[in-house]
Amino acid sequence: MVADRQTTLDRLARLLEAAATGNPAEEWNALWPAVHQLAEGQDGDLLPHLSRALQHPDGFIRLGALELVGFHYDLADAAELLGQVRFMLLSDSREDVRLAAAAVLGVQADAWDDALVRALTDDLDEDVRRVSFEALLKLLRLGPGPEARWLSEVGDGHLVPTLDALRAIAARYDL
Repeated sequence: MVADRQTTLDRLARLLEAAATGNPAEEWNALWPAVHQLAEGQDGDLLPHLSRALQHPDGFIRLGALELVGFHYDLADAAELLGQVRFMLLSDSREDVRLAAAAVLGVQADAWDDALVRALTDDLDEDVRRVSFEALLKLLRLGPGPEARWLSEVGDGHLVPTLDALRAIAARYDL
C-alpha cells in the first residue's frame, strides 16, 4: 500500500504542477479512487496537495478537493484551510463549489460563521443562499428534531431562508 500511496501523491503533485495543461479533470478522475481512499484514512501528507487543489483553475478539481478536505478531515486546527473554504464560498465563480463550501462550513465551523452570513445575504444564487441558511441553522445546534422541522418549513415554502428568519429561530430557543 505504501508504494501505491506514494505513487498517488506523486501523480497528484504532477497534476497540480501542470495546472492548466492537458486534461486535468480526466487525470483527476483517474486518481479519484486512490485519493479518496487516502482522504478516508485522513492521510496527513495528502492535505497540502488538497490545499493546492482548492486553488486549481479547473472547478471540477476544486470541488473534489473541497469535498475531500471538508468531509474527511477535522479542520478544527486548520485555520488556513478553513480560510480557503470561506474564500471559495464568497468568491468562486462556480455555484456548485460555493454550495459545497457552505455545506463544509456547516460541518466544520465551530460557531456562527460570518462567511455563511455573507453568502446567505449576498450570494446571487438562491441555492447557495439556502445551503448557507441550512449550514447556519446546523451551527445553532438545535438538535436533529428541531433542525429537521425548520428545514421542512423551508422546503415546504412556509419559511423563507433569510438572516431574519435565523435570528427569529435563535430567539425562540433563547440562543
